[in-house]
Amino acid sequence: MKRIRLRAGYKSQKEAADAIGCERGTVSMWEAPSSQVKTVGDYLLEVARAYKVRPEWVNDLDSDDDGFPWQPTEGRRVKVAAYEIRAVDGEDGIDPDRDAMVPVYDILVSGGQGVIIPEFVETKYRLPYQIDWLNRWNAKPEDILIAKVHGSSMEPILWHGDKAIIHRGRRLVSDGRVYSLIYGGEARVKRLYRLADGSLRINSANPDKDQYPDEVIGPEEMDSVYVIGQVIDKMGSGGLGV
Repeated sequence: MKRIRLRAGYKSQKEAADAIGCERGTVSMWEAPSSQVKTVGDYLLEVARAYKVRPEWVNDLDSDDDGFPWQPTEGRRVKVAAYEIRAVDGEDGIDPDRDAMVPVYDILVSGGQGVIIPEFVETKYRLPYQIDWLNRWNAKPEDILIAKVHGSSMEPILWHGDKAIIHRGRRLVSDGRVYSLIYGGEARVKRLYRLADGSLRINSANPDKDQYPDEVIGPEEMDSVYVIGQVIDKMGSGGLGV
């Protein structure tokens, strides 16, 4: 226990006790060579968090497991769930039997004679998606539209700079789902609700309702709304502060 305390950067037992939330004497008892205490008891998670180790590694103070935390981690194998994070190197790095490259688009809006015309302009970015994932959504690669999110109206669900994954085959509004739509000459990402009188309520996830109030579009205005598709996934570093 002393070795993992020092490894975590706590030079004194008092520093460690303050980080864990226990008495200095408790840390001293854990480290005493003659201690009869075999576990850290109720402080297991706090010790693991403070000492930056996995809880099971400190659950038995007599453990001589080769994976004990003060052992260097270089060269050890770590299992991760890599279904969603397999790396590829451009289109040459994908398996056409497993993957499809989906382009990222800029959404432009034009109109005339009261008709809304969305235009999807492919950017230089293309991203790989596994065909199994597409099949789960009953989607073909051409059904998927990836577009960059602008603004903070949908935080914390979608952050500025995130990419929204839009299924163009899912345009029928289901209450509370997030959709990409065109209204008021702009392409937007919002949560939508159908009202009993045929109106459509447009909701922003951002809790600041003074800045992002709900909008209601009456039945007589529905011709001015174009639902591009449902947002079924997202990607990006929004909210991480990077």
